[in-house]
Amino acid sequence: MSEVPPYPSVQPVVLAGGGSTRFGDGNKALAHVGGQSLIERVLVAAVEVTDTAPIIAVKTDDQREDIERALANRLSVPPVFVRDDPAFNGPLAGVFGACPRVDRQWMLLLGCDMPLLDKEVMAWLIERTETSSANAIIPETSGGIEPLHALYRPAAVASVRDNVGPDDGFHALLDHVSNVEVIPYVESPSALARSARNINTVAELEALRDLLDDASRR
Repeated sequence: MSEVPPYPSVQPVVLAGGGSTRFGDGNKALAHVGGQSLIERVLVAAVEVTDTAPIIAVKTDDQREDIERALANRLSVPPVFVRDDPAFNGPLAGVFGACPRVDRQWMLLLGCDMPLLDKEVMAWLIERTETSSANAIIPETSGGIEPLHALYRPAAVASVRDNVGPDDGFHALLDHVSNVEVIPYVESPSALARSARNINTVAELEALRDLLDDASRR
């Protein structure tokens, strides 16, 4: 893979406050694949591309403590932890909890369960910020938009907080954020779908482990 330059105008925000309800017991962010936890794989890739301190949004003190232990001395830049906004449920709780702490022009919003995050795909996406006047840049795969592999201006997102309901999701958020740029599927790199792939169940994790094992043997 070719080298990508750091993009310090972008700060990674990783959502890790979910209950992992489909994953069974334990915090899926800390499940291991390829010798690393899922969240570590996400953070390492994001930090290498942005060279900025990642923000990790959590719901509980236990989540923070468990993730801190798992990440101890494993990142080149220490993460910043924030709490989910208690007025919201689901991923928007983490989004609104993180916005006030972002100190860069853009936040790169990511799930904690995306172990195949691709640095070149992230760089391709971030390069759109150099010419875009949008408040959100959302790539699209054949399966639809990828709002958790996307860029947002934190001030623009924070400004619509009072217009979004406590149980709303990303589509409702994007309905209120002005000037959203969706990158059509036909303009997206083929590696985007792999980069945005997330893990929801133990079966999906096992399938990923098998995939990586097969690749390492070739």
